[in-house]
Amino acid sequence: MTFTDKSLENNTLRKSDLVKVSNLKLIFSKINQHLYGKLKYTHTDTRSRSKVIINLLLCKLVDELNKNPDQILDFQIKETESKENVLNRIQTFFIKNVKQKYPYFFEENENISLDKHLVVYIVKELQPISLTKSSKDILSDAFEIFVSKILKDEGGQFFTPPNVIKFMVNYLDPEVNSKILDPACGHGGFLLEVKDYLLAKIHSKFQKDNTVKKMRQKAIFQNLFGIDKDLFLAKLCKLYLEILAGGNSHIYCEDSLDVNNYHFQANNNIKDNYFDYIFTNPPFGAKIPINNKDTLQNYELGRIWKIDRNNVWKMKKKLVNKQPPQI
Repeated sequence: MTFTDKSLENNTLRKSDLVKVSNLKLIFSKINQHLYGKLKYTHTDTRSRSKVIINLLLCKLVDELNKNPDQILDFQIKETESKENVLNRIQTFFIKNVKQKYPYFFEENENISLDKHLVVYIVKELQPISLTKSSKDILSDAFEIFVSKILKDEGGQFFTPPNVIKFMVNYLDPEVNSKILDPACGHGGFLLEVKDYLLAKIHSKFQKDNTVKKMRQKAIFQNLFGIDKDLFLAKLCKLYLEILAGGNSHIYCEDSLDVNNYHFQANNNIKDNYFDYIFTNPPFGAKIPINNKDTLQNYELGRIWKIDRNNVWKMKKKLVNKQPPQI
């Protein structure tokens, strides 16, 4: 993969020089294999390593989204630039343009913790690529490569294939003003697909009226709601939507089944009979059963059922010992 001749002159890699790749996951896989080879004898676990990669991807994404086509990009290696300078410059960009703008996602002392050699390697692999043109869901591609296995093992979390998400959204065909909830939103795959689907509807309906189009586009983001019990994923989903929307998002870290213990904001905004559509693929598996009695008693399937003399199922007062979360 190469830049145009013009972009190589005078260190002027601009947004317009970025290219689309057909399979972004192949690039991510190459990076992951390189990192594994370099870090396998360290104490860096999968989640920590993936967080650093996500931080670098956020730098790349923010840089791309906030530059005009003719502007020079920050996420690049400049000619004759030392590895120390690359690391320091990317670190500064991360702090000023990502961490300080979205402080709720990051720890106070968090930074790009990879060494200069690995940062230069990752920047070199990603710098010519347009993330937004290469994937509709950049973080889904990244998570599938960098962290998918640990999420499956720890919490029964599976990333829904994009073609399945697309089919579900197209089949249910939500309206532009629909209120949407994903109670197990992960990084936001369903919400992002709904966003794209509704934006396409707005563009088709209001092609010549930019004022109305902008108002409707803003309203779409305000009608997207998500919950996830994994704090990292909930924060990431919120951050991702806010980077794309340029505003606040309604994403909450809660156990969506434990409705009696929602925090104030979630309790105030997540209500029965409020949403028009629910899109979700909840965690599932026998390894992560729901056994909390306070949670089980809120649901009919949290109780024992038996067939009576008339061959009719009857719900008993006694709770089951446990239930898989998907039930």
